[in-house]
Amino acid sequence: MGRLAIGESVMTSGDISDYEALQVFFRVAEERGHRAPSVVVDERGAVLSHPDYVDRMGVAHQRAGAWAFSRAQTAEAFGLPSGTDWIRWQALHLLFEAGSPYPSTPHLHHQLYLQRFGSADTQMLVPVSAAHAVAWSDDGSRVCVMEERLGRLADDSGMAKYLLWEYELGVGSRRLVVGFPAAVRLDFVELTYSPDGRWIHLCDWSQGRNLLVRTDDGTVVPLPVRSGAVAFNPRLDAGDMTVMTVDSRTGGLVIHDYDLSTDRLTERRRLASPTGLPMHVRELAISARGEAVVTAPIGIAGLDQLQRGGVHIAAYIDIDVGEIEPVLSVSFRTPGAQRRHTSPRWLDDRALVEPTPLQVADHLIEAGTVNRCAPDSPQVAEDPVHRWLEIMAATNTAWQADVIPTHRFAQEFVQYAASCMGIDPTGTEEIVKAVRQRSHRDPVAREVTQRVMTGARGWASLPSVAIPTPEPPPVAPPDRASVRAVEQALIDLVAARRHAEAAEAVRALLAAAQRARRLPSDVWRWLATLTTPALAHREHGFVARVALATCLWNTFFLPQDPMLRNLGLLETGHSELLPLLVDGFEATTHLHQRLVVGEHGDSNFDAEAVRNMCQQLLAELPLDEFLTRTRRPTARTGQLPPALDPRVTSHQKEERPTMSRKRVFISYVREDSADVDRIAAALRSAGVEVWLDRTHLLPGQRWASVIRKEINEGDFFVACFSAAYLTRTKTFMNDEVLVAIEQLRLRRPDMIWFLPVLLQPISVPSFSIGGGQTLDTLQCLDIAALGWDEAIKRLAQVICPPAP
Repeated sequence: MGRLAIGESVMTSGDISDYEALQVFFRVAEERGHRAPSVVVDERGAVLSHPDYVDRMGVAHQRAGAWAFSRAQTAEAFGLPSGTDWIRWQALHLLFEAGSPYPSTPHLHHQLYLQRFGSADTQMLVPVSAAHAVAWSDDGSRVCVMEERLGRLADDSGMAKYLLWEYELGVGSRRLVVGFPAAVRLDFVELTYSPDGRWIHLCDWSQGRNLLVRTDDGTVVPLPVRSGAVAFNPRLDAGDMTVMTVDSRTGGLVIHDYDLSTDRLTERRRLASPTGLPMHVRELAISARGEAVVTAPIGIAGLDQLQRGGVHIAAYIDIDVGEIEPVLSVSFRTPGAQRRHTSPRWLDDRALVEPTPLQVADHLIEAGTVNRCAPDSPQVAEDPVHRWLEIMAATNTAWQADVIPTHRFAQEFVQYAASCMGIDPTGTEEIVKAVRQRSHRDPVAREVTQRVMTGARGWASLPSVAIPTPEPPPVAPPDRASVRAVEQALIDLVAARRHAEAAEAVRALLAAAQRARRLPSDVWRWLATLTTPALAHREHGFVARVALATCLWNTFFLPQDPMLRNLGLLETGHSELLPLLVDGFEATTHLHQRLVVGEHGDSNFDAEAVRNMCQQLLAELPLDEFLTRTRRPTARTGQLPPALDPRVTSHQKEERPTMSRKRVFISYVREDSADVDRIAAALRSAGVEVWLDRTHLLPGQRWASVIRKEINEGDFFVACFSAAYLTRTKTFMNDEVLVAIEQLRLRRPDMIWFLPVLLQPISVPSFSIGGGQTLDTLQCLDIAALGWDEAIKRLAQVICPPAP
């Protein structure tokens, strides 16, 4: 049974560029199977988040049969380029560079969502400005959330900036428990209900403040303990709460029992720091059985990480024995990436907790106050409405342009519209009117309109607003024959140094277009129909080469040699240039910056140069309109996974998600990069984690030791033999093959691990593999004999065999 839900984000090395960090993030996203910069994972690292959302935290309640999430829609779910969400979180300044394909709008802030166990549908509750921590009452009838108001609140205004809301799920209502002015500063708060449900504990882990809030009247009781790790403990021998502090002399952790009825703190256990640094643990959560989990700085690696806030990861703490153990490893498999955890929560049955009335010492109660904030100004209400209308407009634009299906985000649209209608009915009606115009032909639009008009939010019983409609089908791969012909023609065009060479390359491109039944005037539009599906299938090298040739054709070849127009290939029009440049920019962010995309004489164009060329041309084009109104391949298609049911044990039919992605190392020579990229893209589409030196080696790494490690730890080794390999007198591929043979000799003879692939009909080298056998005795995958589609299908079946 799943034990924990943990908020997890990605921390990259601080000494690499923004786009290098983005590539590291892409590899982490591939590793964990989700493209959001922050997700919720279980104790094995399996992602529990919905594919369309960025999750800050998640907590399940078994009796309620549902999850509560603090989450926001991903920008990429609206069809924006891959990496947009990470850029918004980690490199905000890139949004504002001229020609950047990462738009800053719509602003997508976290909200409170509920999701039934076993359901793929997720429902947003009444929206707030920005949701932070969430918590369930132990009986499962209520959920609370801390709202931070964004916008025009000054620190000295006295108006409520932080609002604690409580949602009564059985009756479908919410009420304000208490508000706090900006000066209180509650930016990093964890929430927990007391076992009797009469109090909510606020632990401000950044400042070590702890408050009890009485739910019926909003009385705020400050607690005298200062710690970022305080939580109710249901164990009868532990007092009411467990408190963890740092010994200022040794840096070790001191674990206390805290009795609220007497305001007495009693030391239980001490724990030495495993790193020698102060054990500033935070975000303590205690299970119904008294097990403790925190986020702890046990992953700190060097002063650079410490200056950036440390690497806090989830860790179990035995409060009786005084031992600490990380839940997950600090580092991802991806080099240069580490985990950062927040808000770990137990997935146990809170019905096991006895709802004993909480007794609070009289002198603590007497020190409590009822907060009186200044009345809200009209602008305070207008700020979130402007943000909500912005999201509604973006959703409607995406629906109108068929960027996303209408049922996606329909429930959010209803909630935002219902909240906006009472404050800005004119602005709301203007957007709803556009949805209403499609009602006669779109049943989802019709139901959305009806719910907005009747004010039927529909969240009390968690029904789905949308009428089920199929997701868009997976994007089909581009025509392979066309891709090969186009790629070679464009490589030759980029390399051309004389008119005759350029003319020959153009004729080859036009001939490929003619075979595809395309006119010369339609070549650029045809290329865009190839790059978009190629991007969806991760053929980033091909897409980048098309973008490079497009840039050079319009900025170099035609201006330098106008006679080339006579061949029939003219300048690229804006409507064709936009998709080619955006696709090219996005493709280069997935490639190593120093990877050579094209050569022209003594000049090499690497991925960074191509990205900069694309961005320079995009700065002169209507980019924003294109991004919001053009359907692009999204990260997910098909049926959505249901939410995990933590009540299901491993002995029952439903299994928890696993981190079983196979890891494959591919060895090759550089001349075969295009074919290898094609193999890698197909394997990634099948859920395989592929390691390539061009994309995974980082600057400054000892490449020989890294490659040996990856070969030894990989689930499979794929060696791509070709005519180009045979012509080489020296190649690093031989070193890789020999390292792999060493591993092969250590494995059982009946175990399939070394996979020889023939890119052309050649003979495999006869290296000895031990036992009197040679490498050519292994069965090869002959692409020339089988054809690409069948060969890749068989390769994927060996690496990821179908379930019996």
